[in-house]
Amino acid sequence: MSRKNKVIYTCIALLLSSALLPGCASGQNTQTAAPSASAAQQSASGTEQGAVSVTQPQVTFDADDSYTAWDEGNATAIAFSGTAASVSGAGASVSGNCVTITSPGTYVLTGTLAEGQLIVDAGKDDVVRLILNGVSMHCSTSSPLYAKQAGKTVVSLAPGTENTLSDGSDYVFPDAESDEPNATLFCKDDLTINGTGSLTVEAQYNNGIASKDTLKIMEGQITIDAADDAILGRDLLVVQDGTVTLRAQDDGLKSTNDTDAAKGSIVILGGTLDIAAQGDGIQAYAGLFISGGDLRIVTAGGSANAAAHTDGNEMVRGGGFPSAEQTAQEDETSAKGLKAGGLLSITDGTFDLDTLDDALHSNGALTVSGGTFNLATGDDALHADGALSVSGGTLDISACYEGLEGTSIDISGGEIALVASDDGINASDGSETASQGMAAPGSGGNSNCTITISGGTIYVDASGDGLDSNGSITMSGGTLLISGPVNDGNGALDFDGSFEVTGGLLIAAGSAGMVQTPTQQDSQNILSMTCTAQQAAGTPIVLTDKEGNTLASFTPGKAFRNVILSLPSLAADSEYALTCGDNTVSFTAAEGITYLNESGVTTGGMGGNMGGTGNGRMPGGDGQMPRGGNGAPRN
Repeated sequence: MSRKNKVIYTCIALLLSSALLPGCASGQNTQTAAPSASAAQQSASGTEQGAVSVTQPQVTFDADDSYTAWDEGNATAIAFSGTAASVSGAGASVSGNCVTITSPGTYVLTGTLAEGQLIVDAGKDDVVRLILNGVSMHCSTSSPLYAKQAGKTVVSLAPGTENTLSDGSDYVFPDAESDEPNATLFCKDDLTINGTGSLTVEAQYNNGIASKDTLKIMEGQITIDAADDAILGRDLLVVQDGTVTLRAQDDGLKSTNDTDAAKGSIVILGGTLDIAAQGDGIQAYAGLFISGGDLRIVTAGGSANAAAHTDGNEMVRGGGFPSAEQTAQEDETSAKGLKAGGLLSITDGTFDLDTLDDALHSNGALTVSGGTFNLATGDDALHADGALSVSGGTLDISACYEGLEGTSIDISGGEIALVASDDGINASDGSETASQGMAAPGSGGNSNCTITISGGTIYVDASGDGLDSNGSITMSGGTLLISGPVNDGNGALDFDGSFEVTGGLLIAAGSAGMVQTPTQQDSQNILSMTCTAQQAAGTPIVLTDKEGNTLASFTPGKAFRNVILSLPSLAADSEYALTCGDNTVSFTAAEGITYLNESGVTTGGMGGNMGGTGNGRMPGGDGQMPRGGNGAPRN
């Protein structure tokens, strides 16, 4: 994956200066791991577009979940050889090439079963522990390891051992109504996998490992190649540790319970996950909570395989969510990195995602408060149908269609650098007005759609709008640097309501065809400089005071003609100089907005600027509204 944005961060550091300068329980104790989430979790409700109401799971671990050495004197030994099996001890019996366990206890599996099956059919409250101690099991017509009934089945991977489970491509079921088991390792109740040994699963029929209740991966070296989903925990899927490598023709990790608000979630506390999936990397029907781990995910071959967007920045103003038809098509071919039907909450971890579809996607709210992200995607990098919040972490987005998209977007911390082929940051709720970009400038737009920036460092390289809100934008802190767009059909800033700047550093360099300046009322002072000719990419922008001290500087990565600049130290009636390449303009700042061109201070509406409150889009250099490809005015 490209790391070009690492260079961007370096450039920001060099060019920008301003006057703003869980472990397991022991014994019988129970340990609870509660993934944290911000207040934005309240937005993850059924009132959002297609969102699932989520009850945040409380993950508990007990002694059965931890790996412990076994006592051979108290364990039952099951040895396989070819199509035969032998049992030494109580609780299990052999019939042909099938071993059935009916009692709680510890069972040690060794040898090679070329064709056959092990079935756990114990009491509904029993705990059955299976020690995989160098075993290879294959069944061509069903699951080689099928936990039909038990309170909990614990699969322990003995340290230093290699274990394999495999099946055939066609299962034979007892009757036409049956579709279970449908995974190489299938459990109808709770399933825990622990131990530091290795397990390789070759799932030719359907899923790799599946539990219809709670599935916990505590540790181990797990490798799965699946014809459908790799790992499925219907009620709850928890990854605490381990090294998990998944190759799936559909989803990598999945939780599917759609009948209980307290179920259907995935919790990742740690571990290393390497996922290559043709569908979603990780999909939770309800919530997805990540507080640690190292995740590497590629979906559908990666972002390079994404088809060109036909609703790009040259055709539609205002951004917006996909149409219902587009959404239906997307659902059929979903290839997202991290996907949640409700809240998607990330507090820590390392993420290297190359996805055909959205990298991070929530049908409800999405919150990021920590973590390190390297993202390349053929669609949105971060997408929430509801509220999107970033309060921490480092996000390096080297390729995307749109960077951050949500109904409301709140950035209070963290470092974000993104390169977008359309809008960099887009607030839209998918309504008709939003999707068609029909709201009149200054009309107030959609009150649900807001972008709020109070902290953090943000770099946007956009071919569409840099910031686009179908409602309002407010900035009270942080650093926001925008490079692009180049085409006159978009603007560095695009809003249908107001843009209040009361703090922070803002430098937006883009085209001059659709310029909007922040609202004057109650805002810190603003500069809007329009150059007669387009300035080449890499042209420095430098603001100095009358003593020649540099207050702010920025070198955009795209060509530009207009620059909007605002910072707290920009004082009315004070003298400054603004340099764009070879052109330096000396001026005295006004209260509110100061409009500039190469000759000095000008009035709003001259030289390509629009005066008034700054809510309107300004005309192109020929004094006419830019025209679309069909000759109609652009919205």
